[in-house]
Amino acid sequence: MGTNAAAIKRGWHYDSVNSRLDFYVNGTRVGGITTSAMTIPTGIELDMESGSTLTIDGNLTATAKIVKSSLNSEVYQELAVCLADGIYDNETITGAYRAWSACTLIRVIYHTDQAIGTSLGIDVVDGATDGNGSDVIDSCSDNLNGSDINDITTPYALSAGDYINVVVDDITASSTIRVTAILKIPLSTAT
Repeated sequence: MGTNAAAIKRGWHYDSVNSRLDFYVNGTRVGGITTSAMTIPTGIELDMESGSTLTIDGNLTATAKIVKSSLNSEVYQELAVCLADGIYDNETITGAYRAWSACTLIRVIYHTDQAIGTSLGIDVVDGATDGNGSDVIDSCSDNLNGSDINDITTPYALSAGDYINVVVDDITASSTIRVTAILKIPLSTAT
């Protein structure tokens, strides 16, 4: 007598003993869902089709090792770096940040507590490897009063050891200023 094909589990089945919804393919349990987790049993691979995207909102915990060499440049972390936070007048903040690995500047967030003056502002500058560079990467809006969030149209590449400086240009009165840079760092170079 052969196996009763109708008795082989396929699809979704509620496991009341373990309070989970299991899913089966040809009699093999390939996963389960509870109110707090989704599990994939040992020996079952999570494989995605080419071009697919897996989005995880929240934390990803890996109990097995992740091989860095198998990661590509699409896997990265975003790091928020405070470049300036205080009361400033007319000054350059040299060496506000020094890149510890190759990264890309993708966004700058500016905030002031009062209008800083027409045609005046705050510049984020590539400080080069010696901290003395002068190429402007991004600037806040003229007469900024409040916040600006600037996505860098062409993300700006920094090499390990490069500095980012902040230049406050002739503002009308001392102001509380905060400048935050968002950097994209490839996960395979993160420590």
